Amino acid sequence: GSLEEARASKASAAKELRETKASATKELEETNALAAKELEETKASSAKELEEIKAPAAKELDETKASAAKKLEETKATATYELEEIKASAFKELEGIKASAAKKVEEAKASAANTAE
Repeated sequence: GSLEEARASKASAAKELRETKASATKELEETNALAAKELEETKASSAKELEEIKAPAAKELDETKASAAKKLEETKATATYELEEIKASAFKELEGIKASAAKKVEEAKASAANTAE
């Protein structure tokens, strides 16, 4: 009967091996599924975090751009105003010089006329 026992023992060992393999395969699949799920959650979380960082950064950039554009406009307006004032002042000064020169010419003419008489 030892041959029968050996066969039974072999069959039992083979059965145990199959069960162990099946159990290990099942565990591996569950681990893989869990890992894949965790990876997806991490990806989703990272994408969300990135969006949360990107949105304020984009808003800040737009605000900075708008502020810079506003400052540029204000600087341009000030420069234009100052230029106009300088032009007006120079024109006024030129008019004064012209009037003064004309007055001197008139005086010189009158003086020459008086001398001629």
